[in-house]
Amino acid sequence: MHTVNRSPLNSLPAHLSQSVWTGLSLCQAHGVTLPSGHPQLDAQLPGGGWPSQSLTELLHEQAGQGEWRLLMPALRRLVKQGGTVVLVAPPHVPYLPALHREGIPPERVIWVDARSQSQSLWATEQAIKAPCITAVLSWLPHARPDHIRRLQSCATRHPGLLFVMRPLSARHDASAAPLRLALRLGAPPHPLLVDIIKRKGPMLEQTLTLPDWHKGLATLIPQVSHAALDRTDSRHQSALALH
Repeated sequence: MHTVNRSPLNSLPAHLSQSVWTGLSLCQAHGVTLPSGHPQLDAQLPGGGWPSQSLTELLHEQAGQGEWRLLMPALRRLVKQGGTVVLVAPPHVPYLPALHREGIPPERVIWVDARSQSQSLWATEQAIKAPCITAVLSWLPHARPDHIRRLQSCATRHPGLLFVMRPLSARHDASAAPLRLALRLGAPPHPLLVDIIKRKGPMLEQTLTLPDWHKGLATLIPQVSHAALDRTDSRHQSALALH
């Protein structure tokens, strides 16, 4: 008499076993994914791109150095498909002419000039509750785990993309975000170094190196004051201010 050890998956109906993720391989995304524009990164993301109906957390050493470079190809693609980019409390005034050169015209950008953490959280939640297709980029350096958990819950009903930027020091904090990436700049010529620190799949030990740096990104978010923005041609401004 031979004893056969059956895996729990083998005992499930076929239609159910196909939907069970074992943790040994990349999970297939349940919603729509949008290619990141970086093939090396897409090969390591569940579903082969940025997930919709989900929160993606980007952790960085310094705000403004890596997130635009990482996200620009996907934002350009989303805008071409009729979407809008919503910026919540970016660390620097968005330089709209540079965005336009990158394929994101000013009329497809909504800038929420939130002045406090509570305003930023409220604006982010309202943006992802909207039924329209948007990519929401929210800078929340002081977000707590319960804030991330609430935003992830809201994001499950958002048809677009949600990226939350936090400092690299938060990488060891508990987070409900299904996907978390850490961004760093390498030595000259400053490739973008990406570590996937959380995904629905096995741990990725290697650091991904994204070497391309589009020249137009250098002036994308200049460190200028709000007074300087006031002197900018009003035709290049598209903002929603919270006071």
